[in-house]
Amino acid sequence: MILHKKGRLYVGKLSFALPDNVYLQTDDACVYYASGLEMESPDQTIRLSVYADLEEHSSKGYIDGLLKKPLFIRKSETKPITVGGLQGHYAYYESGAHSHCEYRFDAEPTEYCNGITILVYVDKSVDIVNICQGELVQQLVQSVRAEL
Repeated sequence: MILHKKGRLYVGKLSFALPDNVYLQTDDACVYYASGLEMESPDQTIRLSVYADLEEHSSKGYIDGLLKKPLFIRKSETKPITVGGLQGHYAYYESGAHSHCEYRFDAEPTEYCNGITILVYVDKSVDIVNICQGELVQQLVQSVRAEL
């Protein structure tokens, strides 16, 4: 579950804010995690998933492990990122008809989670790097922070 309080969403010892101008996906078939949300840009070209969970690996180990699967084609190295007091990693990859960028931040463990993931995906014809540097994705990524 996710707690909404004063314009932020809280899970475990993490919080984030929704970016402006997104549609929340409310179809149960699209929300795969109990502590997660899916959203889309108004033109439905950008899809974002945010979820907190318990993962056995660090953020780098998680992404590197994910991208060893034959289903995914790595398009970048795994790169470090620091936001809101959290250390994390991200990488670009392709799967099927989509391009993806996956951000994973490590957090102090609780019974609910030890990290948060932001997954951005678009059609392969769209420049995923440009999308991830844009305002919509950066509003979400830069809003993630550790909580006491």
